[in-house]
Amino acid sequence: WRERSYRLTASILLNLPFEVTSEEDLARPELKRLGRKTRDKVQEYLATGRIGRADGLDQDESTKALGELQDIWGVGLTTARKWLGIGCRTVADVRQRVADGSLKLSSDQLLGLQFFEDFREKIPRSEATEIVEVVRGAVTRRYGSKLRLEAC
Repeated sequence: WRERSYRLTASILLNLPFEVTSEEDLARPELKRLGRKTRDKVQEYLATGRIGRADGLDQDESTKALGELQDIWGVGLTTARKWLGIGCRTVADVRQRVADGSLKLSSDQLLGLQFFEDFREKIPRSEATEIVEVVRGAVTRRYGSKLRLEAC
């Protein structure tokens, strides 16, 4: 529910016709859907420029471990939590468990683990553009104008 609440709050704040800059803004009708705890967090942010609880997440070891595990292709929050529960805190831990046979991965996860470092590398824009053009050419040759390719 917390994630849903944060998404709703973000949506409300992003779609406002004004910027929230004071506590008085929180009383406006457009923000009546925000709950008490959310209002408290917005007030804290307006007063300090920070939200203490969010700052604490950057330091939390479990949050860091979940983030690293979710960086493996094919691993979502549920799987990352499960792995954390059995003692896997890092990609190296996952690799060790896979090697000793105590952790089974899907084919997608195995590829994600195998190419973990490669997937984390940034591709220069020029190289990405070149790849898009090669794929676009192949799609055009195969499908003509029946298919439109859009890179994102």
